[in-house]
Amino acid sequence: METTTLSNITNEIITIISKNNSSIPKITEEQRINAFLDSINRLKKRLITRNNKINELEKLYVKITWQDITNNTEQELLDKVIESSENFIKKSFVNVAKLRRNFWKDNICRLEIKQYQTELENLEDTVGEVKQIFSLRKDEDYLNLLNDLD
Repeated sequence: METTTLSNITNEIITIISKNNSSIPKITEEQRINAFLDSINRLKKRLITRNNKINELEKLYVKITWQDITNNTEQELLDKVIESSENFIKKSFVNVAKLRRNFWKDNICRLEIKQYQTELENLEDTVGEVKQIFSLRKDEDYLNLLNDLD
């Protein structure tokens, strides 16, 4: 069909629109509920996975405390990873706030959200402790005090 006349153009438009409208499937209430429950289960799984990853991070930070900084490159690397972790923690706390705002009142994933917040608080404490440990290792007064105790 040639689309040069107004009649032909409008007929083609109507044909395209009617084909697109008829292809939208209707979903039942049960399908809608199942999709909603599936999305809650996916959220739960993502939160559990995230909590496990944060726990892994905390364990890695504990391992860092047993390391010695032997040069400026290592110090810069440590500073960079601490700064990245602090930014990650801040963004994650914003995420916790959004999750609480959107799901808490409906009692959706409360346990997982609370665990997420707890894991973040623990990681935040651990990162702060690592910063303090390495700061003390460079503090002359602290080092002198340790030497006096020997």
